[in-house]
Amino acid sequence: MTIARTAAIVAFSLLMCSSTASAAEQLDVPKSEIIQLINDLGNPSFRVRQNAQRALLKTGTTALPALREATNSSDPEVLCRVRKLVKALRTHTLYTISRDGRLFRVTVRERSFQTTQLAKLGPPFDQPNVRTEGLAMCSQGMLYASVVFQSKQNDESRLCRVDPRTGAIEFIGRIAAAEVDGLDFSPDGRLYGVISSSRRSSATSLTQLIEIDLVTGKASPTTTQVALTDLDALAIDGKGRAIMANGSCGLYRVPLNARSTAEPFLTSKSFRHFLRVHDEMEGLCDGQDGVLFGVCHECCSFLVRIDVATRSVTCITGLEFGALNLAAAVPVETANGSR
Repeated sequence: MTIARTAAIVAFSLLMCSSTASAAEQLDVPKSEIIQLINDLGNPSFRVRQNAQRALLKTGTTALPALREATNSSDPEVLCRVRKLVKALRTHTLYTISRDGRLFRVTVRERSFQTTQLAKLGPPFDQPNVRTEGLAMCSQGMLYASVVFQSKQNDESRLCRVDPRTGAIEFIGRIAAAEVDGLDFSPDGRLYGVISSSRRSSATSLTQLIEIDLVTGKASPTTTQVALTDLDALAIDGKGRAIMANGSCGLYRVPLNARSTAEPFLTSKSFRHFLRVHDEMEGLCDGQDGVLFGVCHECCSFLVRIDVATRSVTCITGLEFGALNLAAAVPVETANGSR
């Protein structure tokens, strides 16, 4: 490796590290200027490339849509720098409701995270016989929760809406006389949930994907049925595929409203380095950018990040509160879309 090449790598690394703190900032820069800076990433001059890199980092999340478009670049230099910029700039905002009814926001960046309690939700979230099994956020920034009321005779799931800014709760209606284990919105804005056969006291071995009416809370069965039991979590990716997790943290993927076999996506072996025997994946959400987030829980909860391309799993942090659900905020640059 030449001295010039080594110096270039060191300079690039220092540039990325020194700009991490400011990566979350956002400046109002015209799109034409951002595109020109991206083009400059492939300039023959090393100084021009470095200056463009520094300017894009200072621009912050405003540059993300154009940077994501540039991930199709045929220029290896541009492609390498763009991928690292996207990784440095992206911020994921997650939400979860604890077993005792507290609403938390977890902000995750590439090398840091922050957990903030937003509200202490009132009854019934703080009652011992009530659990929040599913959580999803719509493009308008409202949370929808599957709240399970447990009794000796039967479980019942109800749909409620929670405003994360105020903690205000609105009950919408009854979903089903069963435990709905996971919620998520499809790219076209429809709300889906999962009812596993082990929760329905059924003789069948099918897990049913349901569509939930946002006005009434009423559930309608879809054509998607999976020949697996004990599925505890649901996420829907940008291509409209349902990703479900079973009790042993295995992940399976299947197209929405399709009669097809679930494709094994990730085995529990990927979690072996930090999972205990009885840990389960209780919450799952699509963080966009090829990343999934999950909450594993048994005696305590911890948050994991799953890279879809490499199938690698990273434990981000332990959660001092018990969590059975997880929702991801729609990224700012896609919030105006249908999701």
